[in-house]
Amino acid sequence: MSLHRIGSFAIYSFGILLTSLATFATAIAEPPSPHRCEAPPAGFHCPSAGGCSENLPAFATSTDASWPRSLPPIDAGAADEYVEQPVTYLHEAMATELYESPRGLDFSCLDELREEIKRRDAAASSSSNYGRGMTLVLDEKGKKYIRFLTWAQVWTAFTDNNPGTVDAYGDLKDDSLDIGLRRTRFLTYSQLTEKYLILLHVGINNQTFTNGGGSGTAGIGPYGAGKKPQIFVHDVWNEYAVLPQSEGSDFSLALGAGLHYWNGISRKSSSSTMGYMTVDAPIFCWPNIEFSDEFARQLGWYAKGKFHKLDYRFAVNHPFNADDRPTLNTERAVNIATHSLAFAGYFDWQFWDQESNLLPYKTSTWLGEKSVFNIGAGFYVHPDASGILDAGGQLQKQDQLALGFDCYLDKPIGDCGAALTMYSAYYIFDYGDNYFRNIGIMNTGQLGSKDFLAAEGITPTISGAGNAQPFLGTGEILYLEGGYVLPSWVLGESHGKLQPFGAFTHKNLAWLDDAAFNWDMGVNYLLDGHRAKLTFQYSLRPKFIEQTEADTVRRVADGSVGEFIIQAQIAL
Repeated sequence: MSLHRIGSFAIYSFGILLTSLATFATAIAEPPSPHRCEAPPAGFHCPSAGGCSENLPAFATSTDASWPRSLPPIDAGAADEYVEQPVTYLHEAMATELYESPRGLDFSCLDELREEIKRRDAAASSSSNYGRGMTLVLDEKGKKYIRFLTWAQVWTAFTDNNPGTVDAYGDLKDDSLDIGLRRTRFLTYSQLTEKYLILLHVGINNQTFTNGGGSGTAGIGPYGAGKKPQIFVHDVWNEYAVLPQSEGSDFSLALGAGLHYWNGISRKSSSSTMGYMTVDAPIFCWPNIEFSDEFARQLGWYAKGKFHKLDYRFAVNHPFNADDRPTLNTERAVNIATHSLAFAGYFDWQFWDQESNLLPYKTSTWLGEKSVFNIGAGFYVHPDASGILDAGGQLQKQDQLALGFDCYLDKPIGDCGAALTMYSAYYIFDYGDNYFRNIGIMNTGQLGSKDFLAAEGITPTISGAGNAQPFLGTGEILYLEGGYVLPSWVLGESHGKLQPFGAFTHKNLAWLDDAAFNWDMGVNYLLDGHRAKLTFQYSLRPKFIEQTEADTVRRVADGSVGEFIIQAQIAL
């Protein structure tokens, strides 16, 4: 490692240390107060008028204090995605009463219980009152259930295109407009006992007016370009709880297998797409995206659980073959096919409220529903997955390694619904000598021919057309994001909340001669938490061009270009 790389590593380490210390200082300055069981809110009543046609099920009348834990935690609901506060009864609105009694409310029949749930559903205005959503309980004890989730994210993007971008007619386009489907998903999972769980998650991604269509679609007509995208499996796994989580033990262990999302590296690498604070993830948290994985998933076995306040996950996977041997060269490594297994893991110490790990999906912001302070670390290693040619033209195999260190803080502020979210992550990637990739999310651009661009006097970026940019490579990446949910009185109790946010990325990649910077800033209009929200975000991405100086090719920064995205999200 050169002195330049050593110095960069020291700077990054110092930066992440300062960020973590600042986050920690914020955390300890005002630690969350312990929960106090208070009287039920004013206006609460147990309906008793009218006759009862059904008796209460056993789980609602049992004096066994363990029964509330039988029902699924809502965080599973997040599925790709959003993880919420756990529930311990038919509906999260019942949580207050459960703190006062191991049995809960004194309903005399099932009709009364149903009426109370309906009354509270009608009165629900905050995001915490959604409960477990679409859950089908299959037995009276609440231990057997099936849950269903669906969500969609629609993007409207105004993009300043990279130089050299042309439209379908071959004319230069400085900017473009697109309306597309970033994600459309359906997920279901079921637990017939506390020991067994099965999950299925399907959907589509990245359908625009020019691309993202099904296999074989092109041109015009019913199967024209961008039409009829193919629904595919995102997740499917079977899980067995060897040691289920319980009040009497600090240790739990579950084993599972399938096409799974129990990723290593960082919190963002297993992030819930329904619970983002920014409009999307920074993408480099999934370094193998659509190469040796299937939309951030790989086939394999995993183990997960908790030990006291340590949440852990570990996976052994057989990645998809990603063979780019036709592009092998002597300058930078590329993906090559290999039959070796990959290993991944992520471990975080949860100082305050404990986040459920029934499902892998971690939210990016709790919006004040929890007081969370975590410090984590993770890894991913895939032997012999990259290759480069030596001076004699012989293939040299190289390992792919990713390390991540992160710190996450989310806490309510005051008594008016305000909340602070802070996250920092430091990544180290070693995917082989000078390994490098570009990426463009929902990219509709095309690059003009070399002759055409030369005639126009245009120097294209090394990333290509549209909104493509340097994505990832061997080197280091520092990522910071923060946001603040404004108090409810800003818009009024019945008009939702605002959450301004910002994010910063610094990439120091071996293939580039300058550092790459990204800036994101925006605001969430939370109509009903993450379940119904509008996101407005403006982003600046770097441009890099090649310059030849004294017979040496250098890849240098050449300013920035912007993109404005409006996202409409519904998640149920």
